[in-house]
Amino acid sequence: MSNYNNSFVNQQEKIVSSLDITQMANNNTQLYLEDNKFQDLLSQDSINEIIKEMCNLYNEKKLNHKYSSLILDILEQFLIKKKQNPIDIINYCLNDQINPMMQIILADCYRFGKWFEKDEYKAFIYYQKSAGMGSALGFFEVGVCYFYGIGVEKDDHKAFIYCQKSVEMGNPNGIALACLGFSYRYGIGVEKDEHKAFSYFQKAAEMGNANGTYWVGNCYQYGIGVEKDENKAFIYYRKLAEMGDPNGMSSVAECYRCGFGVIRDLDKAKYWYQSKYPLSWISFDEFKNIKMIGRGGFATVYRAEWCDKIQFMNGTVAFKLFHESNNYHKEFIRELKAYCDIGLKDPTFLRCFGVSKDEVSKDYILVMEYALEGCLRKNLRAIVQMDWRDKLNLLQCIAYDLLIIHSQDLIHRDLHSGNILLNSLKSAYIADLGLSITANIQSKSNLDGIYGILPFIAPEVLSKHPYTKESDIYSFEWQNNEIILSELTESDKKLQNIKNEDMQIDIESDYRSKFISFNSSYKYQGSKLCELEIPNI
Repeated sequence: MSNYNNSFVNQQEKIVSSLDITQMANNNTQLYLEDNKFQDLLSQDSINEIIKEMCNLYNEKKLNHKYSSLILDILEQFLIKKKQNPIDIINYCLNDQINPMMQIILADCYRFGKWFEKDEYKAFIYYQKSAGMGSALGFFEVGVCYFYGIGVEKDDHKAFIYCQKSVEMGNPNGIALACLGFSYRYGIGVEKDEHKAFSYFQKAAEMGNANGTYWVGNCYQYGIGVEKDENKAFIYYRKLAEMGDPNGMSSVAECYRCGFGVIRDLDKAKYWYQSKYPLSWISFDEFKNIKMIGRGGFATVYRAEWCDKIQFMNGTVAFKLFHESNNYHKEFIRELKAYCDIGLKDPTFLRCFGVSKDEVSKDYILVMEYALEGCLRKNLRAIVQMDWRDKLNLLQCIAYDLLIIHSQDLIHRDLHSGNILLNSLKSAYIADLGLSITANIQSKSNLDGIYGILPFIAPEVLSKHPYTKESDIYSFEWQNNEIILSELTESDKKLQNIKNEDMQIDIESDYRSKFISFNSSYKYQGSKLCELEIPNI
């Protein structure tokens, strides 16, 4: 029972006059005020305890490498379970001037627009407050702001300095180490040093950081700052995949698809690729260092650095901007649908990350996986020097992609060495589905034009017959010739000097038979080549 109630009971017998009543009322009023103040103190202590638990939970999730935006959702559920209004608690915390972790939580709220209106400048200020209170995580977040230009002008050198300071202060989250590795890997804000990059990636990986683990695998795969070792690369990718990381799953799938550091296994590739779709909308301002790498009749292809502000991931992507797609969507929708249909059915195909829109032209963009080595045509000189088993492995990749396309009842209609993309000289993907069409529609429609590049177009197509799956296989066989037979590189030079009109006549009269005859022992139908086992001699 409260002091107020006890006082009232004890004084009941003392009431003898109006003066006594007045005095008693004054005394009880004072006791009532003191009692409510005591209750307020109890409530305040309870709130402070909840805030303490909330900060500990945030720190725990950060150590488990959760994204900040997701942690805010976790905190919301925590507060609801505590029967607290999240907005009231966060507003209460605005007066906190001593808890560095609380400053980071408030900064995240402003950064992602959670409970407050989104304000990146205020987010930066609160991150700075946390750093000023001696928080290693606060220093790291300030570095992130400088790196991405969040609430402050982008400054790669300051980003590196703040990140380095965070590591020196003993930041237990390996992401800071991974970021230092990334800076040294690409020379961002500091002189490039691949050996230091690998060292920092390795330290981050030892702390269980997903980014660090991925980059260690990447360094082993390509021999960056360490001796190349595809088997070790696969081990790190698999470790990352087992952590449930999408990049790790995709990398393991790539290894199984192409036989990097492990025996080639398409079924296992499909298994690890299973979480790749659906697609997402990507804001155009997340692309940096945009450079044009190719232009065609329907679209222009660019190379760009994609800086995902939410997941704190960086990587190189290719994006395909479709001309006039802001008014005319046909080519864009057709290619997007083809990638979605194929990707959902068989996600070992070339990855499509999502859709964006150019800020100036308002044309639509497909954001695609970037092929490090470019197209097959540009790499033929290097490929003809490769071991025959590697050549067959490359052909298997192309044949398997063609089999995937045909399994969706699609016809590519524009298959040539410029549309075969290489992640490495052992890994190939069929790209550019803009002219693809379903076999059913093609068979019922009138011929709407001849597409492709001579000499990859089948003779029957040049004779005004419709495209078929067989005409795609004809195009594939010519790539087969290019890859397997070094003699054909000289033949290509001769073909380049022939006028298109003359070449068409020669093709229709089987001009290339003398070249294709060289390759009679290497003619595999798509499905047969996919199933071919390459002996390990």
